[in-house]
Amino acid sequence: MDLSLGVTQGSVLGPLLFIIFINDLPTVINRCKVVVYADDTALLTANRDIKVIEAVSQDELNIIFNWFTDMQ
Repeated sequence: MDLSLGVTQGSVLGPLLFIIFINDLPTVINRCKVVVYADDTALLTANRDIKVIEAVSQDELNIIFNWFTDMQ
């Protein structure tokens, strides 16, 4: 895949720009808790029914996928 945008790997600005970029992620998630630390991100959800957990997780991952693809 050819990329026309980006930051050189190992650059000083890379981590800062990533944090600025990912900082808005919690605002698009509705039903999971988002934990962001440096370059690690976790979605947390809980329910007694595993099917509900699966459905909520998949819905949120779809939202995240669309959020990332809309940025291009």
